[in-house]
Amino acid sequence: MSVDERLRRDLRAAHQAPPVDTGVALASVRARATRQTRHRRLGAAVLVLAGVALAVTATAGGWAGRPGAAPTPAGPAPQQLSEQDLVGDWVTPLVSTDTLVTSARRGENVGPYESALRHVLGDVPQRELALSVWYGTWSLSQRDVGGEWEAVDRQEVVSVDGDRVTIRPYDVTGSTVLRVVRSEGPVGATLSLEFVSTSEPDVEGVPAEEILRALYTTFPFVAAPA
Repeated sequence: MSVDERLRRDLRAAHQAPPVDTGVALASVRARATRQTRHRRLGAAVLVLAGVALAVTATAGGWAGRPGAAPTPAGPAPQQLSEQDLVGDWVTPLVSTDTLVTSARRGENVGPYESALRHVLGDVPQRELALSVWYGTWSLSQRDVGGEWEAVDRQEVVSVDGDRVTIRPYDVTGSTVLRVVRSEGPVGATLSLEFVSTSEPDVEGVPAEEILRALYTTFPFVAAPA
């Protein structure tokens, strides 16, 4: 077939083809462009949301898992005490009954027990407290101004574990755990006691916890002069 014949055939085919609807074609192009734009916007939105989620996770988690992250600071390690660290005579300054009752209120509300607690502690306007610890024994005494020492609490030292001392009364069941902080200062060695737990029975209707808090946690005990 010659070139002229191919050209005439193509012209006849083009003349016989149905006319193209330009409006439909334009709409198709616009729809395709709209879909492409929508897909690009959705892809960008997904990336933004992923970035927000990553930021929230990093903020909530503190980047705890990434290399080089600063560890959470730990609290001070408990002292590792032995009974030897507690042995000696320890005294408090003068303390009022009102102050002792206030210390007892660190536990449960002592309102219902306040009158009975004052009776158990003794009607002494001001007193000194003295703690004597010897190997296996724990004795607390008190005296008013210019008075004589009288025993208040006598217990057995069961164990000293780290900064916890467990004591047990001689005459009743149960035991008590106190936290001990020993420090050195200008006035010498000091024992600060904190109540942890007790299984000792009530005394005249007053929970043992309140009495123990009042007697042992009101003031630090300072090493008595030799």
